[in-house]
Order: sequence, then C-alpha cells, then structure tokens
Amino acid sequence: MSSGPSDFIPVARKKRRNRKPQPRPLIDKVRSVLDELNGLGDDAKWAEDAVKILHETIAVLPAPPTRCSCLGLGSPENSEAARVQLALLLYLCDRLNISKCTTMLYDPEFTEEDFALFRELGLQGLREEPDHMADEPSLYYMMHCEMFLYNAVLTANDAHLDRILIVGNRLQDYISNKPTHQLVRDAPTLLRLAPRMSDRVLRPSPSWTVALSCTTVLVVKPDDAAATQGAPHNVAEETDAEASAEEKVDEVDTEAEVPLAEVKGQSSPGDGTIGAVSGAEAVPKPAEANTVDTSQKELIDRMGALGVKDD
Repeated sequence: MSSGPSDFIPVARKKRRNRKPQPRPLIDKVRSVLDELNGLGDDAKWAEDAVKILHETIAVLPAPPTRCSCLGLGSPENSEAARVQLALLLYLCDRLNISKCTTMLYDPEFTEEDFALFRELGLQGLREEPDHMADEPSLYYMMHCEMFLYNAVLTANDAHLDRILIVGNRLQDYISNKPTHQLVRDAPTLLRLAPRMSDRVLRPSPSWTVALSCTTVLVVKPDDAAATQGAPHNVAEETDAEASAEEKVDEVDTEAEVPLAEVKGQSSPGDGTIGAVSGAEAVPKPAEANTVDTSQKELIDRMGALGVKDD
C-alpha cells in the first residue's frame, strides 16, 4: 500500500561542524623527510653524496662502525630541524648497515612523545646521559652540538680514537672562533687533537640548509700521520709557550713603565707614582722597549700558526 503525502516525515539535515584538521602523527613527519632522502630528487642525490663520503672515510679506519650514538639532537616533537636530522640519521644507519637496536639517542630535551617515537622506530632513547666511551667501532652523530660535548667524546675515546667516526660539524671552526684561553679551559682535548683531525664538509643540502648546514664527516688520524704532515704534535705545548710569551710581555711592560721616574737632580718624596713626581722626566729604556715589541711579535706569530685568536 503506497503512503500518501501526509505520511512523509521530513528529516532535518545535519549541520557540518568546522572540524579542525588532525595533526599528522610525529612518525609521519619524519618518514616524509626520509622518503625525500630515498627518492629521486636533489635531496636524494645529496644523501647519496654523503654516503659516498662516509664510505671513503670508513675505508681508512680499522673497522666500520657497528653502533651509533646520537647526541644533542633536540626534540623531534618541538623542532623541525630535529626531525630532519633524525631522518638523516635513519638513512645513514640503514646505508651503513648499523642496526636500529644499536642506535642510541640522548638529549635532556626529549619529551615523552619523542621517546614514543623512538620506540616506534626501533631506536633506543636514553633518559640518562651515557658513557661516551666506544667499546666497539661507533658512529657519533652530533649535529650542531656544543664544543664541550665534542671535547667530552674525544676525551672519553682518547686511547682508541680509531674506533670513532663523527658526523657533525667542522671542529676547526670551533677552534678558530674561540680565544686560546677558553679552548685551554673548556676543550683541551679538542685543542690538542686539532692537528690530527681529517674532515670532509658536505655540500649544502638543497632543502634543509639550516638543519643540515656545514654537515661534516670527521676522523682523528694516528700520531704518525700528523707527524708526517708536519703538524704540531702537541698543541697544548704550543699553548704553554704562548702563555709564557704573554707573561714575558706583561713583565717587560711593567718594567718599562718605571714606577718612579728619574728626575734631574733629585727625586721627589712623593707617593711612588709617576704623577707625584714634580717636574719629573721619565727616562726611556730603548732596550726594554725593543724587547716588548719582539715578544709581542713572537706571540702574534705563534697565534697565527695555530689559527686561533687570543682576544
């Protein structure tokens, strides 16, 4: 039996609510960068060049790295640069046959979302700072880390530097941009090993010029290699020589001031300062003045040879 017009019940149309788009899962953001590195574009070519340089550098080491320590990454949840660097880490470990389960990451900025991401990727996120000594050949992934952290890694592995391969930034830039006294205080191992560092700087990344700026592959050469190239064996000794030269300059400067000016006739019974001598006339000391100039020149020459500032 057909229903008549009176049996029709109108249904109210549901109103569409303006729903906010759901944020992409964190892992998808990392994988999108990884897809670019594994793709066919300019970023993939850049990544291939990076792997080639790594393989050429590894060829001079006794053994290839089997573990990876990632330090100072930053929070992938809060930083796009950290996500890009994490994607590159995954790419390099895959191409170097470093297992994800032997890849450890530490940064005090990691959030709970970051730790969940690492677990999903099969990586080991650490909540406490690890021992930086490498028990076996290791890759240290240290993008844009502070100078003191590089120094800590080099110090921990000073007895077996041939075990470590660093992907980070050019350490010579840290040395040339810091005054000597700060390097001696904050990074003595870095300063001492500077003549033995062999690094290769990657060309700029096409898409991530900031996150991957000045990416460098670095190893520390054996002592005999540094000696063959005529590099100073111990930069700390050169630094001590600089400090002695500085002290010598200071001593000569103090003597050249002549606290009590010699006067014609007799000295004034003043308070011992030049200004207190009435009509006093300081007698120059040519020999000492020349010594000051020579010592300063020697100091400047030493600083120039080391490639560091002493301001």
